[in-house]
Amino acid sequence: MIGWLIFLAVLAALAAAPLGVCVLYDAAGFRVGIRIGPVKYWLDWNELVRDKPAENRQKKSKHTGKSKKKSAEKPPQGEQKPAPLQKEKLDEIWKTYKPFIEMAVDLLSDLRRKVRIQRLDMRLVLAGDDPADTAAFYGYAWMVLGSLWPHLERLFVIRKRNITIQCDFAAAEILFSLRTDITITLGRLVVLAARYGKRLIQEYWKMKNTNKAVQTNE
Repeated sequence: MIGWLIFLAVLAALAAAPLGVCVLYDAAGFRVGIRIGPVKYWLDWNELVRDKPAENRQKKSKHTGKSKKKSAEKPPQGEQKPAPLQKEKLDEIWKTYKPFIEMAVDLLSDLRRKVRIQRLDMRLVLAGDDPADTAAFYGYAWMVLGSLWPHLERLFVIRKRNITIQCDFAAAEILFSLRTDITITLGRLVVLAARYGKRLIQEYWKMKNTNKAVQTNE
């Protein structure tokens, strides 16, 4: 009995374990973190998109130059324009893939309701030479945020927020920072995968049987 209780407790803990991503942008650059339970691993976006060394670029340019030279030696072939799709063909494609498109829309809707924004921090420091323009921009920024925020709360569940907009007339440039943590529990993710995986298989076999019946009649 104790063994079963321990097993159920472990399953409950795994189902409640959060999975997600953390996005951070500040003066240091753009970073993305992966969260698995209580563990976070940060990826440095600047390192991921950093250019390759100059030697590799030179080798690549030499290689591409040779390929261009070889391709130039070949006689050019006339380009064939693709035939326009007929309306009947488009209707057939739409009828065939409509269930999958509707399934994708339903999945995004369910995922939106199950995803949680655990943290949303935003800080904007306005700067400018003209205090009047800076103050006007300050009011405009709050107006835009006030009009967008109800839509965000209607679309997503936001646990904790910290929005700050300030004016610094002595600053040389505008400063902006953003931090958001988006999570979904492993249990919810498994439920979504099972529900839509089953639906995907059913629609696939239905489409396959329909095509098979059409080919048999032909």
